[in-house]
Parts: sequence; structure tokens; C-alpha cells
Amino acid sequence: MFTMKVVLLTDVKNYGKKGEVVNVSDGYGKNYLLPRKLAVIATSEALKINQKVIENKKIQREMELEDLQKIKEQLALITLQFKLKSNNGKVSGAISSKQICEQLVQKYNIKIDKHKFAKFNPINELGITNINIKLDVTIIAQLKVEVLGE
Repeated sequence: MFTMKVVLLTDVKNYGKKGEVVNVSDGYGKNYLLPRKLAVIATSEALKINQKVIENKKIQREMELEDLQKIKEQLALITLQFKLKSNNGKVSGAISSKQICEQLVQKYNIKIDKHKFAKFNPINELGITNINIKLDVTIIAQLKVEVLGE
């Protein structure tokens, strides 16, 4: 059985992820992967191009992490304030992640997806609450939310 080396252009189940160089059988490569443009033959030119793409992705990822780190530092300095109607220390209503996101955009022009809030429950108590926001797998920011009574 003959094999050929190919560079995957997309993720291929049981073979590898996009950008990986893998060995596949001749028949599978010629009859399935190449015609469907799922892979290209691993020539020296294709390997050079693939290496540049990998390097560019790495640089882009590093820049993305730097931006997220800056956002984390900004969030650490922010205390958002909300008002809820209160009666003898009990509040009516709650502050949702959507409201927090909207205020971050309005006041600080920071856009965060409400699904990034880690283990978030609507805030229905007076005082300061710390919220964890998972910006990335490795970057978790903290934001202070203060709820005042009316």
C-alpha cells in the first residue's frame, strides 16, 4: 500500500486538523481529499506556505491575548453602579449580565459577550459583588458591580 504526504486545508475526521501534514493512502488522497480540496500534496512550496500561515496565526493569537490582557486590566479598575428599589434591605428586581454588558459599552466602550460571565447569577443584593469574566481560557477578569438602594 502506497502513502502520500498531504497538508490538510480543513479539519478531516480521524486524520487531523487544518494545517497539519499527514500521511494518507494514495487512493484516499487522490480520490477523496484532493478533488474535494480538503488537502494539497505536501510539496516544498505547500509546506512553506503552510509554515507562514501557522506563524501568522501564532502572531495573531499573541496580539489577541495582549488585547484581552489590556481589557482585563481596564475591568479591574471599573466599578459599575446600579440602583434597585429597596425596602428594609430587601430589593425588588435584579441586575442581569445583559444590563452589565450594556453599561460597559455605554460608559467605557468595552464589548463583552454576556456568555463570558463565569457562573453568573443575577445580582439581587445591595452592596458590591465581584464578577468573574472568562475572556479566554487563560485570562479571567474581575469586575466590581455595586448595587445601591433607592
